[in-house]
Amino acid sequence: MDQLRDLLFSMPLILATKAVYRGKDYEVSGFLFSWWSKPEGVESLLGDINGLIAPRTFEIFYTADIIEESIKNKYPWYLQIIKEEKARMDEFLKVY
Repeated sequence: MDQLRDLLFSMPLILATKAVYRGKDYEVSGFLFSWWSKPEGVESLLGDINGLIAPRTFEIFYTADIIEESIKNKYPWYLQIIKEEKARMDEFLKVY
């Protein structure tokens, strides 16, 4: 939790109101951040950050949760990634 707090409060933020993605304009209404898994007590940290940047919002996406959901739902795009990475690992392990 301390590592996450230190990282979030020391990293520079881009305070933009608009962004262009694939040639299309989008309004920026908040920030997204990715972390491996949800640490205990993170809700107070989210509250602190959201209080500082209001009316914009801040949310953390947890990689472990995304992987768990992808395995459960067997998303085709996820299965393709796994297939490609398995082939790379199989090739790598042939050496050993």
